Amino acid sequence: MMTKTISKQREWCKSMALIPIFIAAVCVFSTGVFAQNNGGVENTITDKDCMITRGKGVSQELLTEYQEIVNKYLEKYTTGNPDEK
Repeated sequence: MMTKTISKQREWCKSMALIPIFIAAVCVFSTGVFAQNNGGVENTITDKDCMITRGKGVSQELLTEYQEIVNKYLEKYTTGNPDEK
């Protein structure tokens, strides 16, 4: 059986060439998303934003029914104090 010998320098060069290829592959195939800074503006949700208000073309009966459905699922799936609304 014949064996082929490779110099250590050539083997080292091959392994060093794989590092940039590996980094490029990670960058191309990564699925991470980085959030952008909105110029110092903080996005906070207030109670006012969570309230459903009557809009153009929406009757109060439909709005009340929708609010009851939303509250039912919020109570069912929220964590923390179950008595707290």
